[in-house]
Amino acid sequence: AFEAEAAEAAAQAAIAEEEALRLQREEDEKAELTSMSEAYQAALDAANDNVDLLTSQISSLESELSSTLSKMEKSAEDKERISAEYAFLAKNFGDLKKERESEELLSKEIEGYETKVMGLERELKEARDSLEGARKEAEDWKV
Repeated sequence: AFEAEAAEAAAQAAIAEEEALRLQREEDEKAELTSMSEAYQAALDAANDNVDLLTSQISSLESELSSTLSKMEKSAEDKERISAEYAFLAKNFGDLKKERESEELLSKEIEGYETKVMGLERELKEARDSLEGARKEAEDWKV
């Protein structure tokens, strides 16, 4: 009977040790997920800053375009020069608009990653809660 109890205690100790190792692995995975989440948040913040910058640049370019159009009416000599400036500004405006759309797509992609990370964190919490229950049950068996 004593040998059976000793074998039972050794088996329970082995289970508890496995649970502790698994819990440590899950803690390591959670730390990695947290790090990824912070990186995604930093990328999202940077993308938002870029969108704000591009928006202000677009507004500035629109103002410059308006000013350029009014100058075109001054003289025949200025019209050729102003026409070239207008074309340059219009091209930059189009380029900035394309970049802004690209930033918006990046923001949506980052939001998708954040949603995935939150799902993984939720699953990790559920697994941790399950392990905590198993640990308590193992402790109850020890007593």
